[in-house]
Amino acid sequence: MTYKLFRLLEDIPWVATTADCWSAHHKSYLGMTVHWLNPKTRKREHGVLACMRLEGSHTYDVLAQAMAEVHSRFNLEGKVVRTTTDNGSNFVKAFVQFSDEATLLPQVPASTSRDEEALNALTDELSISEGPEESSQLDYNNAAIEEVLESECFSDDLLPPHMRCAAHTLNLVASADADKALKDSTFKTVSRRTMAKAQGLWNAQSRSAPAADKIYEVLGKRLVVPNATRWNSTFDSVVALNKFLEGNRQDTNNFF
Repeated sequence: MTYKLFRLLEDIPWVATTADCWSAHHKSYLGMTVHWLNPKTRKREHGVLACMRLEGSHTYDVLAQAMAEVHSRFNLEGKVVRTTTDNGSNFVKAFVQFSDEATLLPQVPASTSRDEEALNALTDELSISEGPEESSQLDYNNAAIEEVLESECFSDDLLPPHMRCAAHTLNLVASADADKALKDSTFKTVSRRTMAKAQGLWNAQSRSAPAADKIYEVLGKRLVVPNATRWNSTFDSVVALNKFLEGNRQDTNNFF
């Protein structure tokens, strides 16, 4: 299968890859996939590049080297237009240190003399105002020196441009906003009390076989339990619990 995928990717001019790292049973793993458009049918296709062990800590340099080796194994250097990962600091730093700068804007064609004349006329019209003139100089006072050094001077072009997973980013936004809402004392009291009851029920199902059997007997299925490694698991668990309350509130209250 690896050889078949290698031969298939030979004829693909551009691809995008994804990468994720996780731990299970005291072992670390790196998973990578590849995605491309079929040149003939324009159908989106995909394949698995690697599901491999990682030795040691998941530091940015270890991840960068591992991802580069996978790209090299399938002869993808120069073909990968983006690699998508989550917002983990180790992945982000790996691409800050070792990736190309992403080109997001197309090249703007050079302006003609007629375009310049029209632009000058428009500028003259807009310059007639009562307010003070604003400086056209860029403000670099707020630029972080360490970010400039990391992104410019120490890039090693080992990795392609980076793309952060939109789903994970939106989940972080929603989580942060929910935490900010806890600053309101009234909301915080109700939220803490409700989530404590729900967490107690989830813990009972996870830790007690009789409790899990009782929940299944009453509801006909088990509850969805939050998992720290799943981005939207808490949301899904609360939605499932609300459905039970709406459909069979009396029985749900009983086993609460």
